[in-house]
Amino acid sequence: MTSMVSTRNPGMLSQKAMKTMGLSVQDLFDTFIGARGGMLSRHEYDIFFREITSTENNREAVLIMRLFIKTFVEISTDLGRKLPDYPLQSLLNSILFLGLFVDIRPDTLLKKVVMNWSSHIEAFRKDAYVAGYPEVVSILTAKLCEDKDALDGLVSNVHIMHSREVFKILTQEVVPTLHRQDFPSQSFPFVYTYLLQQCKEKNARLRVFDIVLAQLQAIRSQPSSMEQQHSLLALLHLLRSMLSYWRAPTGPFLQTAIDRVSPFFSWPTPYSLVARRVLLMLKQEMLAPGNTVLERFAAESRVPETSSVKLTQVQRSRPIFYVIDSVCSLSSNFAHLVGLYSADLYIDGENKVFASGLSTEVQALLLLNIIHSPSAPIDPNDVYKLTEEDVILLFGQTVNILQESLDISPEDAVSHRERNFALIRAQFTKIARSNEAKRIASDLSLPPVLAANLMPSLPEIAHLHWLVARDYMFPTPEVIQQLGCTPFPKTPLLDRVEKVLRLYEAFADSQDPVEVRVCIAGSDSIIHQVATAYVELMQRQSEPLKGIALRFFLVPFRNSILASYIARYDSWYNRQLYVPMVSRQFLVPTMSEEEPTFNELKPEEPLSPFGALLQSNVESYVREAEYSLQIKLFQIEGWRRVTVEEGAPDLIIPLVERAEIGRVATAMLFKNLGREGVMATLRDVKEVFRDKDFNYVPLELNLQMTRVDLAGQPCVDDVQRRQSMAAEESIPFDRISISNIPSADDPAFPPNPKDPWLEVFAKVSEHKAKLKNRYAFLIQEPLQHVNYMKLTTAREDQSFRVVVDGECFGPFKQVRIRKIEDREQRHMSLNIGTFFPIQP
Repeated sequence: MTSMVSTRNPGMLSQKAMKTMGLSVQDLFDTFIGARGGMLSRHEYDIFFREITSTENNREAVLIMRLFIKTFVEISTDLGRKLPDYPLQSLLNSILFLGLFVDIRPDTLLKKVVMNWSSHIEAFRKDAYVAGYPEVVSILTAKLCEDKDALDGLVSNVHIMHSREVFKILTQEVVPTLHRQDFPSQSFPFVYTYLLQQCKEKNARLRVFDIVLAQLQAIRSQPSSMEQQHSLLALLHLLRSMLSYWRAPTGPFLQTAIDRVSPFFSWPTPYSLVARRVLLMLKQEMLAPGNTVLERFAAESRVPETSSVKLTQVQRSRPIFYVIDSVCSLSSNFAHLVGLYSADLYIDGENKVFASGLSTEVQALLLLNIIHSPSAPIDPNDVYKLTEEDVILLFGQTVNILQESLDISPEDAVSHRERNFALIRAQFTKIARSNEAKRIASDLSLPPVLAANLMPSLPEIAHLHWLVARDYMFPTPEVIQQLGCTPFPKTPLLDRVEKVLRLYEAFADSQDPVEVRVCIAGSDSIIHQVATAYVELMQRQSEPLKGIALRFFLVPFRNSILASYIARYDSWYNRQLYVPMVSRQFLVPTMSEEEPTFNELKPEEPLSPFGALLQSNVESYVREAEYSLQIKLFQIEGWRRVTVEEGAPDLIIPLVERAEIGRVATAMLFKNLGREGVMATLRDVKEVFRDKDFNYVPLELNLQMTRVDLAGQPCVDDVQRRQSMAAEESIPFDRISISNIPSADDPAFPPNPKDPWLEVFAKVSEHKAKLKNRYAFLIQEPLQHVNYMKLTTAREDQSFRVVVDGECFGPFKQVRIRKIEDREQRHMSLNIGTFFPIQP
């Protein structure tokens, strides 16, 4: 498939044209605040942020901040003024975002505006809901007017839970939930990213550690409400991330942290699981200081490093691959913001796999970080005198000492480390002096100046896109027989995945697999395409992933049933990814939807602040998502004709989320409601039912199914009936809904995607209420737990289509639905990375 290169619309304003016409950033501000409803074209959006983030244009940034605050105050206090087309929450989000991520050097007038802002809080209008208003005023007052870091307020915001109302205002969505309880929503996903940036400085990091421990103590001593439970997960995640990015503070911190976290180990899951992980990290740090940082870098090293030759420079990066809908304008906007470029050119161009594992440069810096201490210092600059061979030797010895420390008592671990690290330090200095005397040149590629904390940077990530069209190729029976291929729908995505797997084969290791990280960045249809490629890959070869781990992540460039489900139960995913991406207008200005265009080459200009934030959030996601949602996969086998000898199916369709057969499926196709690749809901099709041109004839189907209980045990009577192949009287069905992941207005029982069965809603047509065959109970009990279904048309002139995960397949005369098994007859799963364990 040919990528579409991003081109500028000639009708848009260029930077030169703006200056020629006398336009300014304030003109653009007036445009999106007024008539445009918070929107700018893609090119105008780029110009706006380029101007206010330019180091020479602090005046523009100060002006825009004043205008944002002035506009917010006017709208929020003027009861007679009509509310804008964009959510007022979006305007508040933008004010805090600019205050944190744009280098604003406030003048006297801006300081006065911010200081006076708090006086308007009491006059806030009652017909608009905004969360976090006082917190934003407090944070910006400290940062812009008092020259303080506002860390206390920022850490509090990281774990404060706002109400479900914020989520509804921003997204106009209701996440599926059985009891409709409050949805955990947090309004400022950029605060966490900002905190991590501030924590690069040691004093700020120590303060954040102290604040987190104090907040944990406060939760421990109060009743465990739902808000506090989600707050606990946020604090534990922040603590877990900081421990893996930087060395833990020395002194009593580790024992204090263990004492604060230990009580949560007795809480129910998922809280106990996350607390257990943090406790394990803390205890490892007590025994082997620096071990958690080593684990972080070891995890990153599992993604092979690729060299990209550009002009005279060699840029090394570790790629992640986004699967994107090529005809979706919203996905195109996010691809532009995040700075994606063609994976095909990256892999096929002047690129090659460079190495796997930790580079010697990273090993050298980690070596310094671990063995250097104020009580036993070494000269860090001696590292410039070492060779790669020296570093590999010393680093290997250091890692062995840490591993040995983990297996002995805390008292013995201290003496073991001190004794052996003293030997390593002496050896380090001796080798450096010897190399200097012998004039042995170093072959390391170290930075010219070492960082103060002697920590290497995490590897650079290349953000690459695979563009896929929302269509399939369907192999004919002759092609299947001739080529020996599987009867799955064909998608070019599989060839691209296999190309990367072949590229990584040289580094495959069954003991420590290398990773291919794939971000599913689209709607239900894109999720289905990825699942189709994955299932065929696993079915096609005996060991396609030997020594290679294929890890999947869900980045919601478009909303989907699966993304909303994960956001319902993983509050950090909801905060960092779902809300900022699914919101209609998370910030103002927002980029308007245009003809989808995608970059082929890496963007040369820096990303906008919001684009850099989204990119950072995705990088945090692929690095910090330590758990996974294991979605059990099912398959729908379809026959276009029915014969006495059933034979192999004509098509096998993976089922990830849900499927529809009958009236609702016909209505979806009638208005092509699934054209955007998003699975239509019952609310979407109600209008179709009222259309006078819509006509549905109930499907006369012969049914076989195996019901299961809540332990997954099949109904013996159903199994015996299925094995006897006894003929049944046909049943006229109005609707058959098959669910694997819950959705809003779902007629079936809320399914759990980790269960090895499906939830089925089978509504018999009302005109045959006196049905007397074996499945007559469906009239009174249409909701069933099922692990097997077979539906066959009873009339020669009738066939039916199946809508699966937003895509339509068929027509078929017969379908069979059952679990997908791998070559070892295990139920296959599609594992999606999550920050926290998903516990419905």
